[in-house]
Order: sequence, then structure tokens, then C-alpha cells
Amino acid sequence: MSSIFNHRRSEAIVVAALLMLLAPGVAWRAQVTFYLLMFSPIVYTMALLRSDRESNAQKFFVLAVLVVACVNSYKISAGFKQNYRIHRANDIILREVSDRIGKNIDDDDEILLFKAPAPYYAGTMPYDRPLIETWMKQYYSLPESVNFVWK
Repeated sequence: MSSIFNHRRSEAIVVAALLMLLAPGVAWRAQVTFYLLMFSPIVYTMALLRSDRESNAQKFFVLAVLVVACVNSYKISAGFKQNYRIHRANDIILREVSDRIGKNIDDDDEILLFKAPAPYYAGTMPYDRPLIETWMKQYYSLPESVNFVWK
């Protein structure tokens, strides 16, 4: 019996890991939350699908939910992918400006950054909450006099 449970558990872990691999640019801390929240439902679902005691209607319902979940996962992954490109470009811009300011090469008053194209798939952005800009300036070692211009 324990070997069957371990096999089902392994399948659930693989399925959860595969879903997370589809989402580009997801932070490790978000993956941990995902694994903790989704482990039990995934194991339960896999057990239902493999059970001989469950009716075909129940199995069909579980499969239908899985199809909807896969479509939803694709949409979420696409949203994260769109935002990841912009977040990466903004990171490169901020690192370059920070490096130039650190070497006293340039003292920019304004830095042009890009807004996330898919706002539903981004955390709270600095243009929505100004306190985040202060944290960004500290993180990138930028002076407080620098202004971010969001395009």
C-alpha cells in the first residue's frame, strides 16, 4: 500500500512541478507557496483518477476541471511571460543607471521605465504605490532625487 501512495505522490509532485515550469519568471518564493497550497488537491485528484471505486461521471468531472485548469494556467503563464520581458528590461536599465551614477559618469534626473503590459499578472507596481519606488531606489543604490517616468 505504501508503494502505491508513494507512486501517486510522485505523480502529483511531477504534475505540480511541470505546471510551475510553464510560468516564466516566477520567483522562488511564489513557487513554495504554490507547492504548499496545491500539494493536497493534486494528490487527491490523482487518487480519484486512479481509483476503481469512483464513477465515470466523477472521473469525467475531474478531467473537465483539469482541462479548465490547464487553459487557465496557460493564460496566467502568458501574462507572466509578457510582464517578465518588461521587468527584465527595467532591471537592466536600473542596473546600468546605478552603475553609471556609482562611477560618477552620469547623474540622471529621470529614468524612463516601462509599465507592465498585463497588469493582472503583476504584483503591486511602483506607479500604483509610490512607496515601492523608494524601495527600488534603495535596492539599486539610486539617489532619492531620481524620478522614475513610467511609459
